[in-house]
Amino acid sequence: MDQNSGIHYRNPVTDPTAAAEIRRALEDPMPQPEPPTDDVVELACGLTLDGQVVRTARVRELTGADEEAISRAALSSAPEAFVSTLLERGTAFIGDRPATQDLLNQLVVGDRDILLLGIRKATYGDKLTYELTCQGCKQKLGVTVGLEEIPITKSPEPGVTEFVVSLRRGVTAQVRMIRGKDQNEVVAATRDKDLTVAEADTLLLARTVISLTGPTGNVRPVAGHPTAESAMREMGLADRAAILDELRTRRVGPDEEGVPITCAGCGHEQKVQVTLAALFRWN
Repeated sequence: MDQNSGIHYRNPVTDPTAAAEIRRALEDPMPQPEPPTDDVVELACGLTLDGQVVRTARVRELTGADEEAISRAALSSAPEAFVSTLLERGTAFIGDRPATQDLLNQLVVGDRDILLLGIRKATYGDKLTYELTCQGCKQKLGVTVGLEEIPITKSPEPGVTEFVVSLRRGVTAQVRMIRGKDQNEVVAATRDKDLTVAEADTLLLARTVISLTGPTGNVRPVAGHPTAESAMREMGLADRAAILDELRTRRVGPDEEGVPITCAGCGHEQKVQVTLAALFRWN
């Protein structure tokens, strides 16, 4: 899984420091909300339901009752439980259907990230205020970033989450984009079983590679099959890397490169980090 770090938009589930940030954030005073904003969110990929592509969701402002439930989930120190609860409490509808945990789990991770931005906007407004140090001149900076400044990558084929990757020796892999449930399972297993990066990659591939087709047309099912993880362990490193690279390339949602800001004093440019704590606890 992509473990990019630094000052950029970080995926709130896979970030290894998310649990600590959650605990610190819960101790900080609540930001003052801005006037309510539009609660309709456009998804970057969308979800195909009954043959129809759903491209919108409706989020809502979080309440004190929601905060209590989310705080309880945070006590587990499991980022995936925190985010799942946050999404379930803050998302009202996917299309015209109530946003059940099952539907939320079917969304690709980029669309879940977009929902997090939408819930933040509906609850506190779209401005994030930071105090940071310029990496060039070391001056203290006060920076305000609008959520609309975070670039969003949209799918060129809405609702399409499967694709084919050409591998070595004439083999092709039918693969689907990473869903919320995949992400949660991999993060939980990595924590609970102390998986290495390679072991986590094996689990991720076992969940996202639907099938392998040989040069003669023979099809080997993978995802959901009892031997899925064994099949991914047997796969050559170059083929594993090709699939993982394609999963990263096809990622949609908030751009992980982040929002650039320029120091007025020295002109140095750096990127602002948008963390889960920043979204829901600080202005």
